[in-house]
Amino acid sequence: MATNRWQLGVMYNNGLLNGVPFYVQPDGPGTQVFPTQFNGPWLAYPIPGQIMNESIPWWTPGCLHAIKFWKVIREWDYDTNQSVALITCEICTYVQNAYSPFEEWLDPVAHAIIVA
Repeated sequence: MATNRWQLGVMYNNGLLNGVPFYVQPDGPGTQVFPTQFNGPWLAYPIPGQIMNESIPWWTPGCLHAIKFWKVIREWDYDTNQSVALITCEICTYVQNAYSPFEEWLDPVAHAIIVA
């Protein structure tokens, strides 16, 4: 029997960016993904001590990236033998939630806004 290529709390594409390993999840499933956005003061450039914050999210998935929209990936769930919509981080493809069957996430009444 086939097994799923995805798991909740884990990056869907195994941390690849343009086919090259880039993102890592050193503490295992359900934990922060690195690299993350820069949050904190600049130490030297452009002005020492200047605050720069790239983390102004609408949503923050379990990977702790700041995102404005979700990436939805069509996949198959071999446990239920149904298609599934993976709701993932648009930066690193961390799987936040799964809707099954896939067409469920297209319901404009139940999911007018995708909130994982």
